[in-house]
Amino acid sequence: MFAADLIGRDCTAARAGMRLVGDMTELLTLEKKLYLATCIDLATREVIGWAVADHHRAEFPVTALRMAAGRGGLEDGCTGTSVPTPLHSPHSRR
Repeated sequence: MFAADLIGRDCTAARAGMRLVGDMTELLTLEKKLYLATCIDLATREVIGWAVADHHRAEFPVTALRMAAGRGGLEDGCTGTSVPTPLHSPHSRR
């Protein structure tokens, strides 16, 4: 199952803090497999939140989103979505 595309594949934003996109990447290290979750501001193209873990459970990308929100600068009504992959769950949207 894929997560809904909440921004309609429009990867533009008029100003910072309005639209975010997230992704999760599998990293193979010499010791074990890790996962990197990122939260990117579409106006600045900067990674504004990230998290690393040894699992890809549904709550994991929320950690990156919380980091982004904790830095401040997100607009009221900020919209975000994730790159659609089977790793993401639509039930993790908050």
